[in-house]
Amino acid sequence: MKHAPQGLTQSELADGLQLSEPTLSRRVTRLLADGLVSKHRLPGDGRANLIKLEPAGLKALDGSETTAALDRELLFQGLSNEDLEAALRVLDVLAARMEDPLESEIEAEAEITAV
Repeated sequence: MKHAPQGLTQSELADGLQLSEPTLSRRVTRLLADGLVSKHRLPGDGRANLIKLEPAGLKALDGSETTAALDRELLFQGLSNEDLEAALRVLDVLAARMEDPLESEIEAEAEITAV
């Protein structure tokens, strides 16, 4: 939303955040109540709403990005790039196995053998 000053539809937000529309709707309701976003009818489509980040929401978002950056710095402190690359390889294998257990097992074994 930060990079969409005109706002995004609730469908676009739900897709981008990988949330169901009912879940997003509950969150938008809370954000509206807190004054962090505003809701406007999409011109030309009376069924859709644009959700726009308000100045208070932008301030909260910037604060959360700063906090997240500090958290990442503490979390990864002392880990080398090689450590992180190894962890990512393991996570990729696990994610592939969860998506398609049978096919990914063969691929994972080939990847592990190659390392």
